[in-house]
Amino acid sequence: MSLAVDAGSTENILGPSVGMPIDNPLAMIALTKHSANMAEIASLLHTIDWAQQHTTNDQAHAASGDRVHDIPLAGEGTPWIDESALMELAAETGMSEHQARSWVGDALELHHRLPKLFFRLYDEQLPVWKARLVAQASRVLTVEGAAWLDKELHMRFEKIGPTALKRFIAHAIDRFDPDEAARRAEAAADARKIDLCPQDDGTDDLYGKTDHADGLDLEAAIQKAAADLKEQGSDESLDVRRSKALGVIARHYLAGTTAGAVTRVVNLYVHADSEGQFTTEGGTGLTTLTQLREWSQTSNTKFILRPVIDLNQRLHRTGYVPSVEMREQAILTDKTCVAPNCERNARTADLDHIEPYDKDHPDRGGPTSSDNLACLCRYHHRMKTFTHWTYTKLEPGYYLWRSPAGKHHLRTPSGTIKLG
Repeated sequence: MSLAVDAGSTENILGPSVGMPIDNPLAMIALTKHSANMAEIASLLHTIDWAQQHTTNDQAHAASGDRVHDIPLAGEGTPWIDESALMELAAETGMSEHQARSWVGDALELHHRLPKLFFRLYDEQLPVWKARLVAQASRVLTVEGAAWLDKELHMRFEKIGPTALKRFIAHAIDRFDPDEAARRAEAAADARKIDLCPQDDGTDDLYGKTDHADGLDLEAAIQKAAADLKEQGSDESLDVRRSKALGVIARHYLAGTTAGAVTRVVNLYVHADSEGQFTTEGGTGLTTLTQLREWSQTSNTKFILRPVIDLNQRLHRTGYVPSVEMREQAILTDKTCVAPNCERNARTADLDHIEPYDKDHPDRGGPTSSDNLACLCRYHHRMKTFTHWTYTKLEPGYYLWRSPAGKHHLRTPSGTIKLG
């Protein structure tokens, strides 16, 4: 299907603008892309002004570049930014906490440590995304290393791509900070990991980093398993067979030499509807009977049927620690951390007493009950506990947050609404 828009209807959408080539779509694309880049430059400048208003001299209250690892928001010589203010910026702009850290860190890095490159933004040739790419890579450099990188790149940025940039960064580290070069080599080895992220459609996204030699072995195993699936009659695409090959490899390892060993466990919450759909553990979407049938046909699969939990029932208990059923009810209701714009899985979150529980005077504090419990990731739990962010549970899945500046944000099952 094609969509044709004439000049008149375009004016109705965008409003009349003198001199705009609305009869030339290619020119309009270039113009709007340019306007978007200029808007991002303006946003960077406003971010720098905002950062100057929210600096702190107390490192304990300063935002870091990562909520888990102790890395700086930006490189050596940049100011510290108050952690609570960063959450305010994220909520106000609709960014996730990670996106806000990256955006503010990039602005600080460009303004304070890469001034020559930052100035090139004004000639309307350097796209913001490329400037941010340099800023994100230069954080680890010393002041001298960042100055050298700024000098080397600012007049040749048009030729610099991600691969060349990595070489420049590596050279700057080797030249100005050999100890950091050794540390990065060790850190790269320590950063090896594999993460599985459940999606809403019955699949998982897989991300990871592995040793090169291990990667070669894994690739060879995937190729062999994918080829075996084809020989066994699979008519699926190579990409699908490579994906399924990982499951084959995993089950071979789990089975070992024990006959009949269970190698696949699927936790199933049965909420069947007229179409025969179900919800699986960790998934926020529906699982079809077709998927269940495919899973069950795989050897050594064990299904665990979980009892249905009434998500609207008010559960209550004395004492501070919620029951297993209460935790499960909160996880299935919230699905993610309930802070504004946060999408971290509720399964790994803390269970927070919205109105704090008073261990010394249990009758005075907030109860341990369904209407006073919510899932918060460790970062947002800390923000709620140690700063002036507060929130109220309106009904299951709906939370009204109030920032230290008095702004309100409504967190719903479908996202965050900024109320002002």
